[in-house]
Amino acid sequence: MPVALITGASHGLGRATAQALAGRGWSLITDARGESDLAAAMYGLSGVAAIPGDVTDPGHRASLAAEVGRHGRLDALVNNASTLGVRPLPPLLGYDIGALRTVCEVNVLAPLDR
Repeated sequence: MPVALITGASHGLGRATAQALAGRGWSLITDARGESDLAAAMYGLSGVAAIPGDVTDPGHRASLAAEVGRHGRLDALVNNASTLGVRPLPPLLGYDIGALRTVCEVNVLAPLDR
């Protein structure tokens, strides 16, 4: 049975991807920041390990990696976790540097950090 890790699986593209792959018999490892939203999104799907947490947290990434290890394989990674930061989006020059740092941490750096 193929295994996929889907980050940001509680809404939108991540949720739809999880539903589609679960319907095709895939085992899933899913995450999202909101525990109740993730549980609701994965409700009724079989073969799903739902692990709530923030991809910028090294401990959470270690938990996801450990779950992949328990499966012994990873056939697909859907790196869907993201944030837009401040809303409405300001021009880059007017973007709060702390908020921009968070956007870069979630969207760019977290997927690359081990």
